[in-house]
Amino acid sequence: MSGTFDEQSDIDILIVGDEAWVDHDRVAALEAKTDREVQVTVVPYYRWERMKEEGDPFAASILENHMFVTGSRL
Repeated sequence: MSGTFDEQSDIDILIVGDEAWVDHDRVAALEAKTDREVQVTVVPYYRWERMKEEGDPFAASILENHMFVTGSRL
């Protein structure tokens, strides 16, 4: 959501939770359907909370420029 988005852009997905929640088959299907690379970043919940509290630039950027898909609010 920041910067520019065009035909060459990849899709970035942040999962706040457990690595086991990543459905790699669905990621591969999304890549095939969209013809884009999908980057999945997994951050454990406890670490995400710490990042927010400490003003981590990555967390701040996500909170400022995210599109919520499913689950609990960030």
